[in-house]
Amino acid sequence: TWPHPKAPLRVNLYGGEPLVAMAEIRELVPWWNLHFTKTEGRAINWSITTNGTLLTPPARDFLDRYGVGVLLSLDGPRRLHDRTRVRHDGRGSWDQIAPEELARWRPDRGLEVAWQLDPGTPATPGDLDELMALGFRRVNFNLNWLRTWDAEARSWLTRFFRHVGRLALRGELQTNWSAKYTRAITVDEKTAAWVRVTAAR
Repeated sequence: TWPHPKAPLRVNLYGGEPLVAMAEIRELVPWWNLHFTKTEGRAINWSITTNGTLLTPPARDFLDRYGVGVLLSLDGPRRLHDRTRVRHDGRGSWDQIAPEELARWRPDRGLEVAWQLDPGTPATPGDLDELMALGFRRVNFNLNWLRTWDAEARSWLTRFFRHVGRLALRGELQTNWSAKYTRAITVDEKTAAWVRVTAAR
């Protein structure tokens, strides 16, 4: 069910790496656009999450033609990204992705970045500024919760997100972090309340 009878269906393609199946995507998207419009009377809003290594000009042309949104997995500027996103031969993937070219392809916030922050790879406000200088203005952040965030990691993360918050408040950066932070606080409060009630029984 949808919240509104004419609300579009939101479909995100992600992987592994979905662009490995570009031939299938070329068949899937137009067919489902036509089929869904005819049978349901509503549109489909497509998006794709990609590491960018297969985001070639022909792929970009197709995504533009069908209005497919793109979320690019890019873990900061080159010096950070190449430490965490490596190819099978051990080299970083920045040059293969060519983020500068992708930023020019979809300027004016037309491309979102997903940046995973890791406690072992400290990020600074200058790293975010460097990424934004390339043209990226929509940056979503995820934290690697599979590793321990010790006091030192929490310290640099606090400084980093103070900078994120200032940029967001000034309207210079569009980010998911404030929503994630609010939700985390809400979840924590609900969890704490549940623990208190359970302990009292």
